[in-house]
Amino acid sequence: MSRGRKSLKAQQRKYHAEVRRARRLENGRPERERIAKLRAMPYYKYLKTEHWRRKRIKALNFAQHRCQECGSTVGLQVHHTDYSVLGCEPIKSLRVLCSLHHVLTHREDVDLPSHDETVDEQYARLEL
Repeated sequence: MSRGRKSLKAQQRKYHAEVRRARRLENGRPERERIAKLRAMPYYKYLKTEHWRRKRIKALNFAQHRCQECGSTVGLQVHHTDYSVLGCEPIKSLRVLCSLHHVLTHREDVDLPSHDETVDEQYARLEL
């Protein structure tokens, strides 16, 4: 009797796996189209989408609502480290930064400040 149950359960698992695979294939095309649509829009519009709002919240939660450089909880922004994955960005391609560290990340000619400096000293040094 137990052998029949194992066989039935194995068949059920196989059936459900096939159903999941079929659903992924069905959903694959709309997903690709959705990503293509997100990538085609201007960046400023992309940042206003529901998709980005959800990703941003996930990134903030992952970083515990703190700058990943200095630990600040003020003026947090989510930075893309890889713009080629817009529309399907994994959390590892997003960094939560305070506004100062976000500016510094985009300024190639500036060395990142040490964490010993106060924010006022950093701003004064950079003349922001």
